[in-house]
Amino acid sequence: MAISDQAQQHQNLVNSVKISVLIGALALLVSELILILIMLNPLRRLFAVVDALKLLPKHEYRLARESLPRQPGLLQDELSLLEKSTRYVTRELEALHIEVEDKNQSLREQIAVITRSRAFLERLIDSSHLFIATQSMDGTILTCNARFENEFKRTIGRFGDLFVSEDSRKTFESRIERLKAKQCEVIQLDAEFANHQGNAIYVDWTCSIVEDEKGRNILLTIGIDLTQRKRDEEALEWLANNDPLTGIGNRRGFQHDLQKVLDSGRPGAIIFIDVNRFKQINDVYGHTVGDGVLIQIAGALRAGVRGSDSISRLAGDEFTVVLVDINAEQLERFLQKLTQQLNGQIPLPGEDRVVEYTVSIGAALIPEHGRTEQELIVHADMAMYQAKKKGGGQWQIFDPDTNDLADIRRDHDLTSLLKQALKRKDLFELNYQPIFSIKTETVSHYEVLLRLKDTDGNPVYPSDFIPAAERMGLIRLVDEWVLDHALQKLAITSDPERPFSLSINISAPTLQSSSFPEILIGLIQKYEVNPSHIIIELTETAYIENFQMVLNNLERIHEAGILVALDDFGVGFSSFSYLKKLPLSYVKLDGSYIRDLESNTDNQVFVESLNKMVNAFGMRTIAEFVEDAETLRKLEELGVAYAQGYYIGRPTPKLKEMVAGAGFEPTTFGL
Repeated sequence: MAISDQAQQHQNLVNSVKISVLIGALALLVSELILILIMLNPLRRLFAVVDALKLLPKHEYRLARESLPRQPGLLQDELSLLEKSTRYVTRELEALHIEVEDKNQSLREQIAVITRSRAFLERLIDSSHLFIATQSMDGTILTCNARFENEFKRTIGRFGDLFVSEDSRKTFESRIERLKAKQCEVIQLDAEFANHQGNAIYVDWTCSIVEDEKGRNILLTIGIDLTQRKRDEEALEWLANNDPLTGIGNRRGFQHDLQKVLDSGRPGAIIFIDVNRFKQINDVYGHTVGDGVLIQIAGALRAGVRGSDSISRLAGDEFTVVLVDINAEQLERFLQKLTQQLNGQIPLPGEDRVVEYTVSIGAALIPEHGRTEQELIVHADMAMYQAKKKGGGQWQIFDPDTNDLADIRRDHDLTSLLKQALKRKDLFELNYQPIFSIKTETVSHYEVLLRLKDTDGNPVYPSDFIPAAERMGLIRLVDEWVLDHALQKLAITSDPERPFSLSINISAPTLQSSSFPEILIGLIQKYEVNPSHIIIELTETAYIENFQMVLNNLERIHEAGILVALDDFGVGFSSFSYLKKLPLSYVKLDGSYIRDLESNTDNQVFVESLNKMVNAFGMRTIAEFVEDAETLRKLEELGVAYAQGYYIGRPTPKLKEMVAGAGFEPTTFGL
């Protein structure tokens, strides 16, 4: 048996195994490294896809696209397909997201528009003057606007509870039933309602069936407030038959009431009432006082007539009364009592005095004095005219035997003629009469006298047309016409070498007008005449009611250099009081003391006394109606300063020729 040493072999074997294991381990490690190196890029690409997918729910599509490889490799594998699919999904999701966002934005904008529209409609409905409410089909109020809520603040369950009238409510409900039955599309009803304060209001309601937001049928009720229109209609109806100032009937109401009596066949009467000198009251004291007079008369009429009678104001200062079931004897007693009630006085505002006024009343009986409206009006008007002729505060029943129709027509014709004369240039004419200085035997100034011709060229006397102008309220216009044309004539005719003055008569209504000084001074400035060559002659002193206004006006024009004369001095006690109060330069002695001066010693004493008294106040006297040399001589003896009359010179329109006359020849000067 051979024994060999195997230790070395064993050691070699062990070493060889170790080396093999080491080489195997190294090979495994290298292979793993190689495998890792091979798998690294696919894993990175896979993680990029995962990251991109994680970004998609966050809508971060740009980042998702950027996380994926920009260019695919040359070799396409499963990862390339996955990346491509991820890119496609990303693009599609992004496009869908953009589309959704656009739609969302559009939806938001539409919602905003709808919201604004809804808010606008709500504000519009709430700010509307219309009443708007919705009802269920059984009449329960569902919604309402602010106007409805503010007007009907009390708790209301059913719409029918708003009606004041039960009949109106039933009518409304019956029409609603027709609407429900589709017999009509819209119903309308206006009726009276009560608001939360209990006040009556009138509303015109319109109802129709509409669908609410849930598709249910409801009643849309829209109302228009007719309250103001109803009141306006009532006011217009009242104004159509009544006078707004006095609250009594007007001409239409009078005609209706009179026709009613005539149609009934019952006896009665109509009364015409006119306020005397009302135009003067208006001009002197203002329309407030004038309106007060009319209101006071209307109040007296209300208190003075029976409930079956009717009273009216025709126009201006004319009133009427229509009486029923009255005879002539009863009418006389009624008129006597009514005249006393209507003649009265009214206090002046802010002054411790009153203005007195009177009326003239005329009456005509039904049917004795007429069976038609026209006949009765004419006859009552004629009776009133007869009452005016008696003086203020009188009454008259129509008397067929005293026919004043011609006088009434004459007044109407004169009024028409005066209105024409104020517009035309050929009807009015100014005449001038010289006033003679007795001491110097020269003409001092000329009095302006107004003349009138009718359309046929016939003269109309001042005694006719001046009173008519006063009665018809035209006298102030006539005065202004005279002032304008007289000052124009003075400006044209004036000669520095032969200066002269014009004396212009002004009526009491004009003198009592607050605008008189401005009008006169304005004309002086317009025609550039010397105010000292103008004399304003005060007439009708008996009719001056507002003496303080006259005094103020005369003092204002006197301060402007205009002279003032007083006419008809000595005929009444009032003129004596004016003598020491008014700023007078001339005083005209009334002609009644001059006509028979030569033979009447009493008049001589009176004229001499008046002259001395006037002179004592620093004024000069003028004698009118001087018609012969004897009267002129006597006036010189008595100390009178000036004379006027036919002996001195007749009135003539030829002012320039008179002014050019160098001397004075009695009875021919001024002819």
